[in-house]
Amino acid sequence: MHDHAVMTVLTDDKPGIVEFIANIIERNNGNWTESQLQHLHGKFAGILSITLESNLRAQLESDLQALTAKGIHYQLSWSSPTLPSTGKTAKLSVLGPDRTGIIKEIAQALAQRSINLLNLESRCTSAPWTGEALFEANAEISVPKSTDMEELVNKLSVITDELGLELTLED
Repeated sequence: MHDHAVMTVLTDDKPGIVEFIANIIERNNGNWTESQLQHLHGKFAGILSITLESNLRAQLESDLQALTAKGIHYQLSWSSPTLPSTGKTAKLSVLGPDRTGIIKEIAQALAQRSINLLNLESRCTSAPWTGEALFEANAEISVPKSTDMEELVNKLSVITDELGLELTLED
């Protein structure tokens, strides 16, 4: 039988972090199945999924303690594979001038409708010609079948109009 874990990692960025973690997982016959890793403001942050045989779980946990000695903060959480969503997947994109509260407003509108954020990527860049701070977010969401999509679009449009953003929602 196999167990599944989600692991988060945070440390000062330096070469060799991924190799060090991957070696520990491989040494325990684990399989690194998914990940999202990022350099943010001098830090290395990541989340990854690991699968390994149930009887090797304690040894992996023990071996991962070596990360702390290298200044790598981590958290390991054992989980069960999730069942496929019963909702439909949609893509949401937002673009416009950066300002406080964009993510909060959109996340609140989604949560109030039991819409789950499956993936969210956001960034701030400089707008061409003006140099103004430009905010961009792309999300994959799971929308319950019972959701009134027209009402959702209307609510998101109110938010994006108030914040001066462009919104795209694709089924």
